[in-house]
Amino acid sequence: TPLAVVAYACIGLAPVGSVSMEMVMACFVAMLIHLTFCNVLVDAKNSQKIQDMPKYGSDLISFTTFGRTVWSGIAIVSIGVSVAHIGTRWLFRLGFVIAASTLIPALFNFIGDDFDASGGKMFAFAKEAFRKKGARRYLLLACWITFLSVVLAFFGVLNRDPRGNFIVALGVAVMEIMGFRYFTPRVIANVATYHLLVQACQISLSGVYFYFFTDGPSQYPEGPHFSDAFYVLSFGVVDSISRLSGVVVYNQCGFKEWGYRSIFVATTLAYIIINFCNVLYCLRWNIKYFHIPDGVFVMAVRAFDGLIGQLNLMPSILLVSRLCPKGRRATVYSILAANVALGAAISKYNGALVLHWLDIHPKGQENEGHQFDNLWIAALLAAISNATHVFTVPFLVPDANPNEALPEWMLVHKNRGLSNGVSPENSPREVDVSFNDSSPKAKARPDEKTSLLSVEKRK
Repeated sequence: TPLAVVAYACIGLAPVGSVSMEMVMACFVAMLIHLTFCNVLVDAKNSQKIQDMPKYGSDLISFTTFGRTVWSGIAIVSIGVSVAHIGTRWLFRLGFVIAASTLIPALFNFIGDDFDASGGKMFAFAKEAFRKKGARRYLLLACWITFLSVVLAFFGVLNRDPRGNFIVALGVAVMEIMGFRYFTPRVIANVATYHLLVQACQISLSGVYFYFFTDGPSQYPEGPHFSDAFYVLSFGVVDSISRLSGVVVYNQCGFKEWGYRSIFVATTLAYIIINFCNVLYCLRWNIKYFHIPDGVFVMAVRAFDGLIGQLNLMPSILLVSRLCPKGRRATVYSILAANVALGAAISKYNGALVLHWLDIHPKGQENEGHQFDNLWIAALLAAISNATHVFTVPFLVPDANPNEALPEWMLVHKNRGLSNGVSPENSPREVDVSFNDSSPKAKARPDEKTSLLSVEKRK
């Protein structure tokens, strides 16, 4: 947080021209690190509360998601007016105040970290958490994912061949799956693999869509001809409203009573149908045959896309939260989030390869309408690619309900015990009561091993 405060002050308060471009980039990195840490810590605390009160997990995620989406929508709506009237530097000054205010909950421990076991000392608490069984495995996994991310970024910057980048991305995905298989229990590895496949099987076409929608009459005479402001503002507002609607639909229409597998399959199939609509406006059929204006048709597709995406995201957050072991929630949650981000990066390499094969390279130049002749094929491939991972749901997603806690035998790591530090016995039904049960009887006999049934009886 102090680094982010200094970064905001450096850009917002320093005289114009006194800060080099390298320093500006370093400030942006500090801001992103601060934002990432805040998100991970909040999500880790949500994970703890969800595990403490499984019945209200959906309500908690709905509350936090609703708040984030509302503030995101406010930012999207106000950013253009703010830049036009008060300037960019004032926004960084406002960020300086907001970043500094996050020191208050940190200093007063509003997040509720428990330092009692370490005598109230923060560093002693962190050292004690690192000594728990399995902590080093997750640290090694985090280093492994970081290494793979650097390799992927390195090749993306230096190599201009989309085919070579795709091969490297494919290798990175395989190596990451192997890392999860080795360092984490099977259920965590399966869920991480599923989320990686969800992202890595997609074909990102966001860059070419920008030119498709915003090219003017002289550039693409048959195009929608959206202005840049309309494209950014309307898409952002519609996405925020549709995601808020997704939160309401998830809670009011009984989706939170469905199992993980049912929700993922249903939302994936619906998402495929919505993506086929992209093919229609790429072919301009919404105008030729259905006589639906581009603005109405595209906004409707975008709205349903956000709604379905939110219905899929809610159980995903709950599932990941239930997989985070006690004492390492922030670490495991950040690792799983990094896994999803790496999959999203791979999807961009997929898109680059498809666009290269189809010779689609718009640049906003005059008379480039021919660049979009094969865009409908790319959109069709993108829609089909979203169906490839649905067949893995029965094998990678646990057969459980979002409102129920996962049974502890699911978190068994072969020859290493549970992910939250229990006995490494081979039996998947054995747990170490001394770690999972805080009752006086359990603490009195720390070496005792018993079945889950006897744990429940003792409680």
